[in-house]
Amino acid sequence: MLRRALTVLIALALAAGASAEGEAPPDVPAGEARISGRVLKGETTTPIAGVEVVLYALSADGVPGLRRATSDASGAFAFEKISGSAQIAYLVGARYEGIPVPGGRIAFEPGQTSATADIRVAPVSRDLSRVRVRAQTLRLYREAEGLRVEETLDIEQTGAEIAHAPKDARARVIAPVRATLPAGASDFRMPLGVIPEGLEREGSTVRYFGPFYPGRQDLVWAYRLGAAETTPDGASFRFAFTPAAGAESVSVLVPNEVRAFSAPGLASEGAADDNGRSVTRYSGAPARGLEISLVAQAARVDPNALSTPEVQIVVQADDAAMTVSEMHLLRATGDGLLLGTPQAPLLRVPLPEGASDVRFGSEAKGLEFAPGPGGAVDVLGSFAPGEAPVQIAYRLAVPASGARLAREFGVRVPLVRVFVVDHGRLAPSAERLHRARPVRTNDLNYLAFEAFDVAPGERVALTLGALPPRSSASPTAARAVAALGALALVFWLLRHVTTRAAAEPAAAAEPERNEREALYDAIRDLDHDFETAKVSAEDHAQLRGELRAKAAALIAAQEGAPAPAEQPRACPQCAVAAAPEHRFCASCGTPLGSPA
Repeated sequence: MLRRALTVLIALALAAGASAEGEAPPDVPAGEARISGRVLKGETTTPIAGVEVVLYALSADGVPGLRRATSDASGAFAFEKISGSAQIAYLVGARYEGIPVPGGRIAFEPGQTSATADIRVAPVSRDLSRVRVRAQTLRLYREAEGLRVEETLDIEQTGAEIAHAPKDARARVIAPVRATLPAGASDFRMPLGVIPEGLEREGSTVRYFGPFYPGRQDLVWAYRLGAAETTPDGASFRFAFTPAAGAESVSVLVPNEVRAFSAPGLASEGAADDNGRSVTRYSGAPARGLEISLVAQAARVDPNALSTPEVQIVVQADDAAMTVSEMHLLRATGDGLLLGTPQAPLLRVPLPEGASDVRFGSEAKGLEFAPGPGGAVDVLGSFAPGEAPVQIAYRLAVPASGARLAREFGVRVPLVRVFVVDHGRLAPSAERLHRARPVRTNDLNYLAFEAFDVAPGERVALTLGALPPRSSASPTAARAVAALGALALVFWLLRHVTTRAAAEPAAAAEPERNEREALYDAIRDLDHDFETAKVSAEDHAQLRGELRAKAAALIAAQEGAPAPAEQPRACPQCAVAAAPEHRFCASCGTPLGSPA
């Protein structure tokens, strides 16, 4: 099943990449990895030159990428300088004689920097006689405006060629896949929003002429049906369903929120799991059409039953633009389905002014997205109790004053986490955000920030400035000073923290603990920034002394003792200020004597 779904996904991605109009899709994420391969004829080693090869990236933050190449005389192709992140899945495919041909899926392991993927192109045939529909499956989803029906056709092609009828030959052949949509069906859709070139639809009639690849593949489409009757207790739906021509079996997956279901000709096979969704499967081999009726329980419109416990934001910026990817975690409580309408959406996500190239999606079936007021994104449709993420991605232009991201949310968010791709020369400043420990992947470093309990409409802002050129002070001496100071400070803090942890009760005040931990993290991050040349020796010494003083004052206040007084010190050689614990000048390395 996975292989068949992947085949169709790659084919649709290739078709989308080849036929999309308007703004070109962004490039795949950059890095130091490489994907190479060859385009070969069938199962032989015969190369095929001049074939367009496409690399499609599916990243965890929801932003797709696309890059193209052409096979050379030996059939070889390569994609250089791409990200080797394990969080990115790559799909490789080609276009041969106008037909998308899947190559495979690639995911890098940690530390891996190269991968290969050969693309084997089967001969193309106009013979459609070996194509048949093995099974047809209907999945039902409750939506704000009715019932969403998703049809999946399991198709088998027993030949060794790619069977396909080009447009100029379709008048003389019968499409091997023929289906009829129920009366009243609207809002016809296909995966990725792409209608394959081989699919034709006239009114309620759908015909598909290929391409059909050797083996098994899936063809998926969906549509909406309106309710026959709506009462306070629920909504009833009735429709006549005609199986696809030649379909050997039909199954209907009915979700738990459906209270009554009837389809004479189908028998219940009991409870089943449909990609994490609890359903009941009804199956059979009806020779004729089906009369399907069901009653779905009343959906709730209850804003208090849905919350957003966490928002994660990933930012990548250069001199021209900032790419932002957001994950909003939705959590529904209570019993029954939650319903979001245009008048009362499940969630409204305001976007920054000037956001462009907006994309969105979710793993949760039944959710819809629509433009909201003021450029917001509204989440509509149905949502069952539980959790599911919603992904939103967009781009922002970077003005001459520098990159800045200011976010507000329409609901209270207990935790906001921001990750910024660190190229080594960023000097971020934040409003409402606290520095957290940096995050490292196998090919990227991220600066991390956190904000707790963000109220509706409260602004969370981050400005990404650039560091000044590094000081000319001796790096060896400066690092020695930093190492000595770090050891002394860590020992001092650990001693006090250990003593304090043994004495304070379990019910310590949460705000005081958060502030103390934030200071410890800030000191560690400052040392890290100095060691990686992001902070000069003078700034490091001054900032470190200030953070140390704040930490000492906070601990003393929590223990009920006066904070130790700081004695101002200066280097006798260059007059640069020195922290009390320093034994050497952070600028020139001159001995300072014993600490005050």
